[in-house]
This record gives sequence, structure tokens and C-alpha cells, in this order.
Amino acid sequence: LSLYFFALSSIWRRGNFSYIEKSVLTSLLAAYFFHNIFVFDHLFSYVLFFSLLAYLHARSQGELLWQKTISYQTAKNLLLPVFAVIMVFSLYFINWKPLNGNVSLIEVLKALNAGQVGSAITNFEKAYAASPLGRSETVEQIVSNTNAILSGAAPMEEKNRFYTFAKKAVIEQAQAAPSDARTQIVVGSFLSLTGSLDEALQYLNRARELAPNKTESYFEIGAAYLNKNEPAKALESFQKAYELAPKYSRAQSVYLAGAIYSGNRALESELLSLFNEKDIIFDDTVLNTYYSQKRFADVIRTLERRKQFDPANAATYDNYIKQIQNQK
Repeated sequence: LSLYFFALSSIWRRGNFSYIEKSVLTSLLAAYFFHNIFVFDHLFSYVLFFSLLAYLHARSQGELLWQKTISYQTAKNLLLPVFAVIMVFSLYFINWKPLNGNVSLIEVLKALNAGQVGSAITNFEKAYAASPLGRSETVEQIVSNTNAILSGAAPMEEKNRFYTFAKKAVIEQAQAAPSDARTQIVVGSFLSLTGSLDEALQYLNRARELAPNKTESYFEIGAAYLNKNEPAKALESFQKAYELAPKYSRAQSVYLAGAIYSGNRALESELLSLFNEKDIIFDDTVLNTYYSQKRFADVIRTLERRKQFDPANAATYDNYIKQIQNQK
């Protein structure tokens, strides 16, 4: 409506038009206004309307605003309040609210160390609600502490409260950043940890599509398939991660673990001959895999080799070996 007002002002007050021209132009505006009551978003009529506005502007009289001379004092009086408002809003939304979120995350760590899960959940909620600017970091902290909270000694009511809040938070973050592979991996990791494996694979496969050369997505996809008791598919994913980064120690140990889980002894032997022995001996991923598969002889063999490489801690390894032998 303001465009009609300024157009009429240009015709009757500022324009250098005869009365006949004023009448014709006013009639055109009235007809176009009546037309728009019944017809919406007619693009060609927009072209004609803005062409008319350009014509009226060209025929208008008076000094243009940007051609006027403005004194320093006038400019200061106009701009200082604007900058003051912008500064206040910037400090509040860009600095103060994210700072409050970070303080809440620090309180989360304090509460978890003190075993106060209820307080930790409350501060997680405050951190998440504080500001969108720090929300991705908050979500990563939620996911990294999920296993500790859900497997800890907290009351079931608090665990359920945390799970409900955490799942809502991670899903919202994934929806807010659908093109960010890191976010999709974090969300998929949370869902995998909490047993929603098929849903987790949707996000993890999305991350793989967004960043096909990122090994982390293949690690998480493989872990999800292991949790689904599909070791062959897990091995395929771990193999792809290894092929992307064959010198990366984690890719090596995870690929070897996948061979152990899948029962592929030939591949396991091949990988053991390829990788640095000391790196594998001190890699807990491989050791835990042997243990989970009840290959206690291999666990003991690994600990014996650790003793040879690290004789200063031989007593600790001997204690572990005794515990394993008692389980056989």
C-alpha cells in the first residue's frame, strides 16, 4: 500500500504533470489496485507496475535524499542510537547467551563428577536452550555423556528424563543442519548407543553421502551393524574406512577388530602381518574384541606381549592375566 501512496504523491505533489496526465495516471493506479483484489502474483503485471513507478520517479521534482548535505552532528544524532541498539543486541545474543550456555556446560561436568545426574540434566537443558550459536557443542556433549548417564546408577526416572530430552535435542540439531556431515554422525552415534539402530543408520548413511571420504561415518556405520549382529556388513564398512586412510592407526585397529568379529581368521592373520605389532598390542580396541569373542588365549598372548614391551607394568598385566585365567 505504501507504494500506491508514494506513487500518488509523485503524481499530485512532486510530479511535473498536467491535470490530464494526473487523471490518467491516477486512473491506472486505481485500476491496478482493483485488479489486485482478484488476481495475485501476476508477474507480468508487476513488470508494468514497477515500470510505471520508474516513470513517475523520473518525472518527479525535488532533491534526492542521498544528494543532500547532512551535517556531522545530524549524522551522529541519527547513527549513534542505531549503533547502540545493534551493540546491545549483539552483546546479548552473540556474547551473553552463548556464554550462559558455556557456563551451564561447565556445571554439567561438575554435576556428573559429583554423581548429581538430575542437576546435570537440568544444566544440559539450560545450555541447549541458551543460544543456537553454541547448540552443536551442547549436543556433542550430550552424546559423549549418554553412555555414562544411561548405564550409571541414576534412578530410572532421571534416565528416562535424560533420554527424552537428549533424543529431542539431537534430532532437532540434525534437522537444523541437514547438510552437515558431522552433525549427522553425532546424531547417528546417539541413536546407535541408545538402541535405535535402523534410525541411526539413516543418519549415518546420510553423513556418508555428504562426506564420502570421512572415515568417522564408516566407523559408526560398522559399529551400528555390529550392534545389529551383522558382522559381515560391519567388516565392509571398516574395510572402506581403512582403504580411505590405510596409515591411520584407528582405521587399522577397527578393520582388524571387524575381521575378528566376523570370524575371518585369514584376513585377521594378513592384517596382523601388515600392521605394526606394538601398535596393535597396545590397542584396547583389539584386546576388547578378543575378550568379547571369548578368545581368552589371544587376550593372554596380547597381555604377555605388553609385558615384554612394558616391563615396568608387568605386575599389572600379570593381575589381568590371572583374572582372565579364572574365567576360562
